[in-house]
Amino acid sequence: MFIIMFLRTLFFSAVLCFVFSCGPSSSEIDELLKEANSLIAKESYQEAVNLLMDVSVQSYKADSINYLIGLSYFEIGYNKVEEKGLEEEYEYYWCLGYLEDCIALNPDFFDAYISKYNVLHNLGRHTENIEFVEKTQKHFKDSIHLIELKAITKYGLGDYVGSNILLDSFLTYENLDTTDLVSIYRFKGNNYLGIGAHSSAIEAFTVAIDLDPETSNGLLFHERAIAYRKSYRKKEACTDYRQAFDLGVYKVSKHLKDYCN
Repeated sequence: MFIIMFLRTLFFSAVLCFVFSCGPSSSEIDELLKEANSLIAKESYQEAVNLLMDVSVQSYKADSINYLIGLSYFEIGYNKVEEKGLEEEYEYYWCLGYLEDCIALNPDFFDAYISKYNVLHNLGRHTENIEFVEKTQKHFKDSIHLIELKAITKYGLGDYVGSNILLDSFLTYENLDTTDLVSIYRFKGNNYLGIGAHSSAIEAFTVAIDLDPETSNGLLFHERAIAYRKSYRKKEACTDYRQAFDLGVYKVSKHLKDYCN
């Protein structure tokens, strides 16, 4: 019995040594986080995961480590969905786990809440998401951007009128940046599509594209193409389908083949 207890003591001592002493130092973890951020900026998401996975058990900056792993898994899943035309990918679920760990470790890590919102939105879990946004609003009472997220969730639930009311209220705030404005007008366009107001949808998508034409997301051209198509404006629709394809929205290739040729 003494020998067994002695061996157990040695075992747990070794584990504690690995976790608290033998692992990377705080300065080494800072360098790993810096490198991971650099990899994410270069869209090398799997490399970022591989880099951080070995230090994910560390207590020092564990919230940031979990957040960056989750963010990387989100981008991996999103890219697979876009390339393969899928509705979801298993990396989304891994992402959720790491983001929830991040929030548990640091309840004030705002970006983790936003990323979790994005995952739930992409998974189509809108009822759950609106509850999550409302709970998040109680925690971050001064964040106006949660109004926009709630509006987008209402769009996902099919409440197009309610969504546009919230988006219009968000537009009343000063100092909104270009990214905010593009997102607002994009979803206003989708709301108009939802209620069959195709001309208004075209106008909203056009505003979103014109706000930042050099970096316009291909999804905006895809969505405006839908509005043009529903308005029986084939020439404009096909121009936008081609622009969307050129910007990486490859799932429009079927429309180019079947509708535009």
